[in-house]
Amino acid sequence: MKKAKFWVILTLSIITVAVFVVFIFPNKAASMDEAMVNIFQPDEYATWTVVGRMTAPKPDRPSFMQHYFLYNFYHYGFPYFSISSLPVFLARWTNQFDNMPFVMVSLRQFVSVLPSLIAILILVYIQDQFSSYKSILLYILLLSFPAVVNNNMWWHPDGLCLLFSALTLFFLWKDEQKFGKYFYIAAIFAGILTATKLIGVFFLVAIIPILLLQMKTKKWRFVEAIGQWAIFAFILAIAFVISNPFLFTFDGLTRYAFTLYNEFAEISAGYGLVYDKGFAAAWAGIQPAYGKLPFFIALVFAFFLGFRDKNKKNLSTLILCWFLPLTFTVLFTTHFKYQYWLPAAIPAFSMLYLLLPDKSTWKEDKLWLKIAKIAFTTVVIIQIVLFNIQNVQSVKAQIEREQTSESIRFYHHANQALAAITHENRIIYHDYRVYVPINYNPWFPYTSFEMLNYAYIEENNFDVLFLQNQRVLDYLNPDSEGVDNDLLETARLFYADVRDNKIEGYVLLYEDDFGKAFVRDDLYEKYYLSP
Repeated sequence: MKKAKFWVILTLSIITVAVFVVFIFPNKAASMDEAMVNIFQPDEYATWTVVGRMTAPKPDRPSFMQHYFLYNFYHYGFPYFSISSLPVFLARWTNQFDNMPFVMVSLRQFVSVLPSLIAILILVYIQDQFSSYKSILLYILLLSFPAVVNNNMWWHPDGLCLLFSALTLFFLWKDEQKFGKYFYIAAIFAGILTATKLIGVFFLVAIIPILLLQMKTKKWRFVEAIGQWAIFAFILAIAFVISNPFLFTFDGLTRYAFTLYNEFAEISAGYGLVYDKGFAAAWAGIQPAYGKLPFFIALVFAFFLGFRDKNKKNLSTLILCWFLPLTFTVLFTTHFKYQYWLPAAIPAFSMLYLLLPDKSTWKEDKLWLKIAKIAFTTVVIIQIVLFNIQNVQSVKAQIEREQTSESIRFYHHANQALAAITHENRIIYHDYRVYVPINYNPWFPYTSFEMLNYAYIEENNFDVLFLQNQRVLDYLNPDSEGVDNDLLETARLFYADVRDNKIEGYVLLYEDDFGKAFVRDDLYEKYYLSP
């Protein structure tokens, strides 16, 4: 193991602080209220309501404990919500809970940005132990991925998943295939990762090839390999249960199982509409987040170098064994989203460290290897430059998104058109991407993530409908396939009328490129047709 150098640690510390501070600016933007948070990231708003309940004052300690641990939203595990609750508790104690920009920037910084920075530092340490300039270059390289930058600009569990993955890899690397205490500590972090999001179970797959190699090199018996795997699985399972304390109750266990069942169905099939899956569909999402084909060829070459280097062979095997099962799942069994791949892809790309120039090996390299290293290093440099051009644009767009939002502009113009009826209490339906202030007193806003139909509209007797054009186009797309085709066909009857501006019982009052505002017939006749 190499010895860390003070100047490298100092430089990495300065970069870390600088990056953390830079992300404050996009992360405090466009968060003036809950509705604004919702239109840009509906997932943030959904989890915000959960953390708000968890941290709300309770009459006594038992009541607090019950609502804190049984939070009844088990799409993500307790590690994510408990860590997220810390900035919210701080906001409550400092009377800043109603200061939405402060709360959201705190959550995004300490639950997404900080864990990602720590995770990448761990991956850098695994490769170089902070011993040379290569640690600094690798750190900058990994920070430059648009997947990392974009994930740092919202509050979601994937930053924590990257951190727990990196910690598991760190202790497996530290163990050096001795299968001692570090191996068991790795199992604990794999369990915490599994409790956060179930991807931690892939470590049970990742360690199988490593154990099989031990049967070959150390002449282990098969039963010994099975025993080590069983111990790892047992520790992982215990850590998983302890990290999700709601599993100790029957209600929590059944709700969690029901949530997982629905999640698997939605992720594998789609939300309302069937999403494209497979490599061709995933590749379209991979390129803007993780790079072009030559960059991936450079990664393959880096692994080739890793397997040639006796000092990196075990690490290369470990990272590849973690990378492959999660990658197969993300690419071929689910609709690809860049954040799903983050815990596997970033550790794999840390192998690009082997492309960085090294005087100690350069003289020994054959000519073809020198040429290949130069060529692939050039590819990496070009890709990182392109990444950072893209990143600057993304951060700028994030900072300016309130001013440039079509949704917010639509609301303000539609509100002016509705001025005649907004003096009284009104029941408003709005698509979840349409901005409507939640605490706007004369209105009672409702939204839905599901497809609309006439039965839902008639049941709630909405006064006003705010509908997004893109959602209408998505559901009317003849190439779209519904998870439930009967529901889709029923919804299409409604959305076809929206497209044609002839919703039964409603009149179109305002529209622009973003959306349409309809008002109920009787209100239109009373306030817009009467003298």
